[in-house]
Parts: sequence; C-alpha cells; structure tokens
Amino acid sequence: MRISSIVLVAVLCSACGGEVSSARPSRTARASAPSRLAPAPPAAVSTMETRGLTGSLSTIEVRRALEPRLEAFGGCFAPHTRRLRALGGRLELRFEVAVDGHVTKVQPIDSTVGHRDVERCVLEVAAATRFPRPHGGEAQFTWPLELDPPDHIRHPVTWDPSRVRGVVRRRGARVLRICRPPHSDAQYQVTTYVSRRGRVLSAGAAAREPGADTELDCVVRAVRRWRMPAAGRRQAKVTFEIG
Repeated sequence: MRISSIVLVAVLCSACGGEVSSARPSRTARASAPSRLAPAPPAAVSTMETRGLTGSLSTIEVRRALEPRLEAFGGCFAPHTRRLRALGGRLELRFEVAVDGHVTKVQPIDSTVGHRDVERCVLEVAAATRFPRPHGGEAQFTWPLELDPPDHIRHPVTWDPSRVRGVVRRRGARVLRICRPPHSDAQYQVTTYVSRRGRVLSAGAAAREPGADTELDCVVRAVRRWRMPAAGRRQAKVTFEIG
C-alpha cells in the first residue's frame, strides 16, 4: 500500500538556549515540532543530544541546522517502503563539526534500521548539513533518529538475538576474516529482516570504530547471503553483534 504522508517529530535537548560543553553533558526534554510531508516513508521521531569535543554548539543551533533536513532524511526511506513495508528502526549518528561549521565526519554508531542503502543515504544527507561555527573549536554530538512504520502496517516479529546465535557463531568468524582490518577488534551491530522461509531480505550495520564504512558494506554483503531460521507466518527482524 502506498504511504501518502509522514510525520517527522524532532525531540530536542532542554537547554535550547544554552551551550553544551565537554565538561557536562546536556539534559534532554520533550519538545516536539511535527511536519507533514508527501510522498511518505514511515513516521519518524528524532532525538538529539549535543556534546563538546573541544568546542560546543547550542541545541537550538543544532536544531536549526537539522530540522530543515528532516524531509531529506525521510526521503531516504521512501524508495524502499514498497518492497519492505515495515521498514523502520533507530539510527544514531555521531557528528564531528569543524570550526567553520561543515561536517568533517558522521557515522552510524547504532542502527536497527536493517537497510544499508537507507543508512548510507541518511549519512549523505547528514554530511551535507551546514552548522553554525562551534564555540571554542571543533564540536561533536550524537543524534538518534527513530523511524517507525505506520500503525496500519503489520510489523515484523522481533527476535531475541539468541534465535540466530548458532548462525552467527558458524558464519560470523568468516565475516570478521574478510571484513575486519588486521589487528582490529571492531564489533559490528547488524540488523536483518528475515522472510518466512529464512531468507535475509535486507540488512544494515553500524560500528563505533571510526572510518568503518567500507567494513560495514562488506559485513552487510556477507550477511545478505546467510540463511536464517524460518520466520514462520510473519517476517522477522533481529539485531545481533558480530565480533
């Protein structure tokens, strides 16, 4: 079924008028700003937390930079919802912003979206965001984005990672051999959608280690070839770690 609209809600930090330094993390509050768009991916809710690296940005500055990008973030999902109607999940991005306000680095450090193309598209939109000049030097913050399928869509069954522990144990070691750099102890968080017969329909990944984009592509390609336990009467979704 075609989705005709989307609600994107930004939930931001409480100290919207102040700066957040590296010495003291911000506290969050629940202030929302919805906007309705078309055509539509699933409904999305985003929350933001800012932290200083050597400098800082106020939460209002971050909000003003990111809110105009919400439609573009939602557009990353739209092309894929027809094939995977229950597409959604949580994606936490870590930004590093240079002294002139451009993004020097952005990476997924947590993701349950389960679709690498969507994750990559979100990163491209995020990297093109322009921020005000940070106060006192380069700044860093994390921005979790929650994207939920519409209520009328039948959501997949959520599996506990123990359901696929045997598959990960048998096949995960090879993924690490071919995808993880030598002398690295990186861990990869992987989310997959599983068909009723156990085929991996889609996969996405995240890692906290910097510069892991190529590794994540490799991990996802490998996991897409796995055979999972049969999901039964409904599609399943499972998040697990390799490493």
